[in-house]
Amino acid sequence: MGLLGGPSAPADTPVRSEELEVTYEPWLLRPTDVVRALNSCGRGEVISERQLRRHRNRAGYTICQGRKIDFVAYAAWLTGEWRDRESYSPEPINARNIRDLLEQQGFRCALTGRRLEPQTAALDHIVPVSRGGEHRMENVQILQKQVNRVKHTLTNEEFIQLCREVVAHAESINPNQKETQV
Repeated sequence: MGLLGGPSAPADTPVRSEELEVTYEPWLLRPTDVVRALNSCGRGEVISERQLRRHRNRAGYTICQGRKIDFVAYAAWLTGEWRDRESYSPEPINARNIRDLLEQQGFRCALTGRRLEPQTAALDHIVPVSRGGEHRMENVQILQKQVNRVKHTLTNEEFIQLCREVVAHAESINPNQKETQV
């Protein structure tokens, strides 16, 4: 113990754990270890690091202690999330609900207003699933296929801002050119 600042003890004296005051908390894990532990349970990929980051952002200090995750608190938080999700029953995405959505949109693309035909319509997530959006009726809209392809994983606001930038750039290159409709 002399090296640690305490009084010297003979070499054969056993060290008592209460003297060290080191607390080992096995439930505090690094994010990569949480992902590894959950994905090694035999059910394939249960969670990705991106998904865990989203959970950490939503749960905040309830599951985090510094850079580590309190695994027990995280399990409790996830249980609460699933309980809340089960009590909420979103509208299912089915043909009847999509037909109703088409009628609400006036059979027009939600972003461009272009007329939709069965061969030109595509279902789109307002907040992309890859960015935390959910696959439910409250998060879908019907777009023209070309618009949906260009929007890709952007939110509506990001897509509209991108369109504004394209128009502004096009006008700055050739200010005398008239707009042509596609």
